[in-house]
Amino acid sequence: MTKANRLIINDIEEDYVAVAQGIISELLRLTNHSTTVEAYRADAITLHNLIGVNTANVVVFSPPYGPIQQSKLPRGLGRGYKMTTTAGNIGMMTNSHYRAALMQVIASAYMMLMLHGRCVVVVKDRMATRSKLGKPLQELVAEIMRTVGFDNIRTYTFALQHPSGYVKILRRRGHPIEHLLYEYVVVGEKKPYKR
Repeated sequence: MTKANRLIINDIEEDYVAVAQGIISELLRLTNHSTTVEAYRADAITLHNLIGVNTANVVVFSPPYGPIQQSKLPRGLGRGYKMTTTAGNIGMMTNSHYRAALMQVIASAYMMLMLHGRCVVVVKDRMATRSKLGKPLQELVAEIMRTVGFDNIRTYTFALQHPSGYVKILRRRGHPIEHLLYEYVVVGEKKPYKR
């Protein structure tokens, strides 16, 4: 008997995790795939300690985008999410600190994956202009994935059916809105370590 594939989903938003797990599990059931889907709401930087090293075929996550402050979250969002201090909350970091923390998250995903496993990062480009990252967030994710050791990196662009409510306000004020109209999926494959 062959070992079932293992797909890991991690996000701080409980509803997102539940919906993603349900949709993926149903698709796998309908297509008769022997894949287990595990959903977590854990610290992405240390998730490999919980999951194990070289144990997953696919890891799906979405990085924090900006200040995640309980008082500013819409009602219902962030339920049960334990807030940390600015120093410990990746969503509160900017510039090189955010890059370093994002690299730790992607490295953790790399460690969880078996050889030829896939890392799937769902990205909304919300930070590029505000925190002066120097490039769109999806490009930064791809760059860091390359640095960590992923190969065959591809970025897919999706137009959002229901973009942020800020679009109308920002458009009226003459601000750029392109970053609010799209979502990106960056996919990379774990390759053997090259010396």
